[in-house]
Amino acid sequence: MITLLLLMLTAVPPPPAEIVDALTGTPLLDTVLTLSLDDGVRCVVAPCPHRSTRQTLKTDFTGHVSLPAIAPDLKASLECEGYRSAWAIEPGALQIALVPNFVFHDAPLTSQQKLALIGCLKSPMAALRNLCVRGFAFHRDEAANIAPELRALLKNENVTTREAAAQALTSVGAPADATTQKALTGQLGDTNLEARYSAAEALAAQKTEVAPETVATMIEWLKMTLKFDAQRTTSLTWPWKQTLPPLLEVLSKGTDEQRERASFVIMDIFVMRDAAAGADAGKSAAPVLLKALADTNSTVANRAAMALGPIAASRPEVMKKLEALAEKNSSAGEHAQFALRSARNHGK
Repeated sequence: MITLLLLMLTAVPPPPAEIVDALTGTPLLDTVLTLSLDDGVRCVVAPCPHRSTRQTLKTDFTGHVSLPAIAPDLKASLECEGYRSAWAIEPGALQIALVPNFVFHDAPLTSQQKLALIGCLKSPMAALRNLCVRGFAFHRDEAANIAPELRALLKNENVTTREAAAQALTSVGAPADATTQKALTGQLGDTNLEARYSAAEALAAQKTEVAPETVATMIEWLKMTLKFDAQRTTSLTWPWKQTLPPLLEVLSKGTDEQRERASFVIMDIFVMRDAAAGADAGKSAAPVLLKALADTNSTVANRAAMALGPIAASRPEVMKKLEALAEKNSSAGEHAQFALRSARNHGK
């Protein structure tokens, strides 16, 4: 009898979930949805026990839909025209909020969308608020228009909100107004390294010169962060006249991982910023980069060779040193040969 009762209870389907607009709370009525289930398994060698399915559903006239049972090892997501889920769907959830796609891209906003995005900044739900704050990074003009609101969020108790606000202000670019620069400079004293770096990014956005404390914060992040993202190092390449000396020091004295990070930015400076290669920076950087060709970390050595290419193309003395080094039967010699090829091809 007890077993039969348990079977009856487990067979009861979960109640329908209400599907709403995450920004406005408006139910999505009579809307076709795509439910994706995925176990997250990825492999490169068959057989691959990957499980992934997609199912079409539709909300009713009240915005509710009955979801199938979701196995614990599967990640569920929903999407429909103009919306997507930004977080994993919890089994048995009574309400599921889908985020409008305009939060994730830079298409022009309608007046209604602007109001919804601005209103979202005050959401008590931190994850949604942070998503909307970052959304302004895709909308430079709108971010500039609400700079006071973004500056206020630099003092939010949620560290991710503070970081997101600084990133949104980064999109405004240079020159930022004096009040915003002051607020971001104050953010360099934040207790969280990621928040400090986000402020430094904003201060260095498309500038050729920045304050010493901004450079110090960026170098600190490069050396210490646990969430290094090469795509976030662009701000280090703009003010290369100030960031290059400390980057070269990290390349010379840093740990294996720190040297990898520094070599990436230095390579970017010389490959993407031609002015650096032809300036005194190329002359001062060459000795450190030549030494790095013998680095035990092949990634560091490869990047040093890439950086030396444009330098040698404009500096005969560096070219001669590379030619001499290329004759040696060593890994440094091989990297020197690569740098020579890069130098000869530079500008073609």
